[in-house]
Amino acid sequence: MAAGTIVLNCSGYVAGWLVSWNFTRGKRLAATLSIGMRDFAVATALVGAGFPTAATLPAVIFEIVEMTTSAGLEKWFRRPR
Repeated sequence: MAAGTIVLNCSGYVAGWLVSWNFTRGKRLAATLSIGMRDFAVATALVGAGFPTAATLPAVIFEIVEMTTSAGLEKWFRRPR
């Protein structure tokens, strides 16, 4: 399950990077993070909707992966070029 969430999460970041290919650096980074984190709201809504714990476990794992990868990606983007 964790491997699937990582693949899903990374594919969102890759899609954002590819879609914003012709943007300026700042807009490209914003688009990458915005598109990559889009599924976070869905996962949060599932957890907050009162579903049984077993049904929300994938969403919770996805939230943890999402927050970890977005923070790591932001730190990587900030490094000097």
